[in-house]
Amino acid sequence: PQLDRFEQSFTADQLLVLRSEDLFDDGETVWSQVQEFLELDPIPFPQSVKPANTGRGEALGVSERLRELLREQLAPTYRVMEERYGICW
Repeated sequence: PQLDRFEQSFTADQLLVLRSEDLFDDGETVWSQVQEFLELDPIPFPQSVKPANTGRGEALGVSERLRELLREQLAPTYRVMEERYGICW
């Protein structure tokens, strides 16, 4: 729903949709993608920056059954993200 609102105001080439997981796992690559999208001169990734909400390992305590239920509930959203933006989950 949030992306639908953005798409009413911006064209597809004005939107860059990224997965937060990719930022947490490979911040340097995401940093480069953002700079390229914004057509900025490359600036080195600040190594001292760690996203504030990366967590402290809490996800390890989530049961596999709950993970499956969440994946099922999010499946329609995942399909839309893949169709619209080519983001695979």
